Amino acid sequence: TEEAADCSAAEWDALMRVNLRAYWLVTKYSLAHMDRDTVTNVFSIHATSTVPASFPYNVSRTGAAGLTPSTRR
Repeated sequence: TEEAADCSAAEWDALMRVNLRAYWLVTKYSLAHMDRDTVTNVFSIHATSTVPASFPYNVSRTGAAGLTPSTRR
């Protein structure tokens, strides 16, 4: 856990690779097999109510919240 100024690029990349990329890949490869255009992703409340000293995690949850409606066709 850390503040924005303390987060290294390597830590940022590692966390986004796991926390945000996973949502994108599962969504990307699921869309081709779906009968309807509804995507539902479950993510923590940290997308809207952040926790101090959890900068990269909070951002990854906000990204997941934005990814979901962006997949509408």
